[in-house]
Amino acid sequence: MFRRGLAYVIMISVLVFLVGGCEETTTEPEICTVTFNLTCPDEELDGHEISASLWTDWGDETPYVIEDTTISGISTTIIITDVASGTYHLMVVIDSQGDGFSEEGPVEQGDVFWGALNVEINEDKTISVPEDYWQYYHSIVFGIQGIPSGHNGELIGTGIFEDGANILEFNTEPLMGGLGFVYNNAALIAMEPTDYWDDSLWYEWQLESGNYDVWILVDHDGTIEEWEDSSETSPITIDDLYYSFDYDFDSADFEDYWKLVTGTFSNIVGITGTVSCSTWNDTGGDTYVMAFPLNPLEQDSLTGVEPLAMDILEEPGAYSLPMFAGDSAIVVGFWDADNSGTEEGPTQGDYMGGYGFDPEMMTLEWVICNEFGTANKDFELYTPFDTTGFGGY
Repeated sequence: MFRRGLAYVIMISVLVFLVGGCEETTTEPEICTVTFNLTCPDEELDGHEISASLWTDWGDETPYVIEDTTISGISTTIIITDVASGTYHLMVVIDSQGDGFSEEGPVEQGDVFWGALNVEINEDKTISVPEDYWQYYHSIVFGIQGIPSGHNGELIGTGIFEDGANILEFNTEPLMGGLGFVYNNAALIAMEPTDYWDDSLWYEWQLESGNYDVWILVDHDGTIEEWEDSSETSPITIDDLYYSFDYDFDSADFEDYWKLVTGTFSNIVGITGTVSCSTWNDTGGDTYVMAFPLNPLEQDSLTGVEPLAMDILEEPGAYSLPMFAGDSAIVVGFWDADNSGTEEGPTQGDYMGGYGFDPEMMTLEWVICNEFGTANKDFELYTPFDTTGFGGY
């Protein structure tokens, strides 16, 4: 009887312990202070209002917290206290128009802003924004996440192109372009129109509803230019990261103006090699190496045919042509011997050649770019150009 009673008491005690142990315990979030150290992009913004805000989710209509002040000089500090630990999107906006902040949204057309995504705050944190990190807001902003680690501080360019555009084709330009910096493996990029004639048209220009291609490029070597300024050289180089997606834009849908994108980035690969020219001297002009999507020797004319990629060298030597893995091309080149300064093609007396060029058979060899790039595609420029040969320029 005693043992039975003792067992009963023990069982009741265990049940009480288990029930008590199931009570939920809550951990209060850490309360943090976020300090923004801001260097403004222009001295003329002295005296303008500036705000810093934290947002809980993309697409929220109101921020979790916002603080504003007035710029004094070019350096400004905004301190936000009582921030619960968590992950936030950040936005800092300068009222560059001087007409005050609107209640309709966090930023107005023409304002200067900087933003960041998925910033974890679990202790007091200082955010520094240098003068070259700012962008001008026009109408469309892409929040880009999924950038591989190791690229913070690198330039990132984004372009909205006509549907089906190939960004590796020489002189391909976007309808809108934007340039920023990677921060916390992400970026907030404001798109600006590339086709306008004066500042007033910058405000009036709007993207029409339709289907477009968006290309995102993370620059690895600091040579990228905004796509609208790429008429002479491509902003794309080997080892840049890229991601593209189909952009079905509806000008009446607010969500299409603020679009969050999670990218799966790949490397730009390419064709590399050495071009030589035994007749070269420093009184001539540049050396041009180009990758074509067709065989120039089989064409009556190359008028209107753009190369897939081009490298311009001050003298013969190592060349690099950015390509996508799996693409194929004919690689040709010429030395501008008379220094006529044209990149449209060789002129009389220039020296030309191509990879796998057989002067007797008048053939060239196709080059396939593999997933790691294709190297050692060397060739020589030894054939003087005349108006009846090599593609009929």
